[in-house]
Amino acid sequence: MVNGLFLGAIYALAAIGFVLIHNVSGSVNFSHGALVLLGTYLGVMYVDIASVSMWLVLVLVALTMVGIGMLLELVAFRPLEGKPFVAVFISTLALGLIIAQVILLVWGPRPRAGTALVRGQLTVGSVTVPNQGLIILGLTLAVVAAQWVMFHRTRIGIRLRATADDSVTASMMGIRTGRNRLLVFGIAAALAGVAGVLIAPLSFVDPSRGGIDIMIKIYIAVVIGGFGSEVGAAAGGIVLGLAEVLTAGYLSATYRDVIIYSLLIAVLVLRPSGLFGQPTLREA
Repeated sequence: MVNGLFLGAIYALAAIGFVLIHNVSGSVNFSHGALVLLGTYLGVMYVDIASVSMWLVLVLVALTMVGIGMLLELVAFRPLEGKPFVAVFISTLALGLIIAQVILLVWGPRPRAGTALVRGQLTVGSVTVPNQGLIILGLTLAVVAAQWVMFHRTRIGIRLRATADDSVTASMMGIRTGRNRLLVFGIAAALAGVAGVLIAPLSFVDPSRGGIDIMIKIYIAVVIGGFGSEVGAAAGGIVLGLAEVLTAGYLSATYRDVIIYSLLIAVLVLRPSGLFGQPTLREA
């Protein structure tokens, strides 16, 4: 169960970035899974080239991904503003495949595993907890708290919310909506990159799938938690991680996808807006 909590925290980090982009730009970024994959390989690259500490690697990956996220917003998302959902869906899916092909071209098809931020474990009674997991959980809680404070207690957060609510009116009131979107895409890409670095020590990362697997899990986490809610995305990630690990531990890894999709269907039937989403009038 503890491992499920830690895995869920990583999904939560990636899912929060996905929701931030949707809330501020209205876009659904289906290349977000590929950005997680890119974060993993950037982390491996920094370790191989410079042999720096993993804490510095985490910072370097986050800063690199901020630049990549902003670049993607300018060249791949801004031209899609106002376009139909299908166009955005196909374009962002294609963008994810392009990122995956770049990863294959640069680092090759061999699955890679990352290095843990910290080693060792903490034993409390009969429960043994890896220190890496505690770091992941603490980092996720800090990100959830920081994004809530930013959006509800800072001027930039108010501008971002105004951009999300009505970008045209916000622009007429002097808010630089384009700059706000750049900032959010940078933050979201940084979160995806950090999630990629953190997930690498837990399992081999296979570039051949192009990040599709992690993208599906991010999307399921967001739907379970409630589309549009950052806290919901974090909760959905935790629920997803727990479901995966508990199913593998008490039943079989074979049934993992069955349980996850059954959980998704149950949430959609009982609460279509998700656990933390705002219910519609019809649903209420």
